[in-house]
Amino acid sequence: MPISCDVCSWRFSPLPHPHNGGNMWAARCNYIRKLINPVMFPKSMAQLYHDAGNDPWIGTGRYAAEHWVHSHPTIQACDVSTSDYNWGYKDLPE
Repeated sequence: MPISCDVCSWRFSPLPHPHNGGNMWAARCNYIRKLINPVMFPKSMAQLYHDAGNDPWIGTGRYAAEHWVHSHPTIQACDVSTSDYNWGYKDLPE
């Protein structure tokens, strides 16, 4: 992982909330120590956004787990993908 990265994944996406597809990543331990406990993170997000439910645009509800590793404001995310990204599910092979 490049020294400039806190979290590295196949493809980092800032939208609809900071996350990487598949929720598979590698991260530096000194960065992970900065994060809210992952068990408490969904509740913290719900309190922050006044129980917004499952909102992919802010990373609440079921999306909190995907957002957790990218939730610190100092994150330096990297990805290794060199391919074009297909947004959404349109035009994907079946």
